Amino acid sequence: MNLTPVVVLVVALCVGLAPGRSIAASEIIVAENLNPFLLSAAAGGNAGIGYMSLTNPNGPFFNTAISQRFVPTHGGTLTTLRVLMAPWPFEGDVPLLVSIRSDASGEPGVSLGEASFARSLFPPNPALLDMSSLEIPLLSGQTYHAVFRTETALDESRYYGSRLLDSTTTNLFGLSYLTSADGGSTWRPQPTFPVEIPLAVSVAIPEPGAVLIGLLGSAGGSLFASRRGI
Repeated sequence: MNLTPVVVLVVALCVGLAPGRSIAASEIIVAENLNPFLLSAAAGGNAGIGYMSLTNPNGPFFNTAISQRFVPTHGGTLTTLRVLMAPWPFEGDVPLLVSIRSDASGEPGVSLGEASFARSLFPPNPALLDMSSLEIPLLSGQTYHAVFRTETALDESRYYGSRLLDSTTTNLFGLSYLTSADGGSTWRPQPTFPVEIPLAVSVAIPEPGAVLIGLLGSAGGSLFASRRGI
């Protein structure tokens, strides 16, 4: 049987789809407690980022950081985070550092990547943070932490604040946020009741058709090599 026509057809389908080339993808939200319609009823105050105080009775605080845990409903490559963050008034143009960390017994573990965002991005609320350059793969059902921090802190003030959601809202993760007094090196025990940082996590997943063509590309390359006797 002459396989030449089949080889030509497969190769024609696979032009430009060499191994490792990106394929079309869709973006979906895989974790979200951020519901704009509930924000007016949200309570719990706000959480400070970049705060320092050696006299606060709950301290000492050297450089506060905060973390929100989430569990993706689908796997994919992280693209964006939507958050309710605001710069504290008149406190300088210090960037907000945002990282995704693995989970280590309920606390932030190894950093999977970190991005820096200028003060000018906050607000509008919710702010959309592009994390795609980090190319962080997220697995369905795995716990991760979104960590927010600054390199320096302000004495008795802060650089950023995040709105908090409590049990008056209805779409919580059920995973209370965590605080750090030392820029994210150590973490304080979680609250016994759910208080969360508003967050929406999006990932890119391959289009079904693109996956099929990608598989044809791999098969076509192998078949073409076999035909040449390589």
